[in-house]
Formats: sequence, C-alpha cells, structure tokens
Amino acid sequence: AFLPSFYISDELLKLQMYKKIAGIGDDDDRNEIYDEMVDRYGDLPREASNLLDIAWLKSRCVALGISRIHIESGKLVFTFEQINGLKPQVMAAAATTYGMRMTIYGGVKPVIRLLPQKKTRLQEALDFTKVLQDAANV
Repeated sequence: AFLPSFYISDELLKLQMYKKIAGIGDDDDRNEIYDEMVDRYGDLPREASNLLDIAWLKSRCVALGISRIHIESGKLVFTFEQINGLKPQVMAAAATTYGMRMTIYGGVKPVIRLLPQKKTRLQEALDFTKVLQDAANV
C-alpha cells in the first residue's frame, strides 16, 4: 500500500497526498481524497486504493476502540481496547450480520474472531468495521 511513482511522480505532491491520507478521519474524508486523486491523477492503481482503504480502516478502528487486527488460523482477529465501542446494539448488529462466522471473547480486552468469506481480508475488515460503526452511530 503506497503511492507508486508512475501514479504521482512529483515527490512533493506525493508527500502532500500522504499527509492528506494520514489525516483520514471518516468516510467523507476518504471519499473526498479518493475523488481528488482521481481528478488530479486519474484512476487509482491497486496500491494507492489499498493505502486509502488502510487509512480508512485505521480511522474506524480508533473510533471503535480496536487496537489490533491480525490473521490467526485463517481468521481475522480484532482486539479491542479496554474502553471500546462494543455496546449491546453493536454486538447485536454484528451477530445478525455475521452469525456463526463470528466468535466473541469477553474480558478486559475483548477479542472478536471472524471467518472471512471470499473477499479480500482488507475488504472483509472494512465491511466488519462498517457494520460496527453503523450500529454504534444509531
């Protein structure tokens, strides 16, 4: 996940774009930066698109209290901070959407393990955090 030189060749412009991407705080920010990049440089290559999505995912994780995402035994593992966004309505939405694909472990730092479907793991993490975010904002 990076901005390839064939996409943005000027190093100063590339650094400015990295700074904007690092500042993604919500879905609107992500969409605004995506539109700006398409307008200025054309369609995003996969590397640049992944960079935007990772920054977007990080902003969601901060808002939800997710401290770590990793893969373990083929499952996406979401580790939460002690103070997090796991309210009853959030857990109900996740259980309704993911059912038996999701396992919840309580404790001081809760963990959710999610069995991915055929999407990329990045897309699966984005979709999962979107479900949690939407339920938390209701």
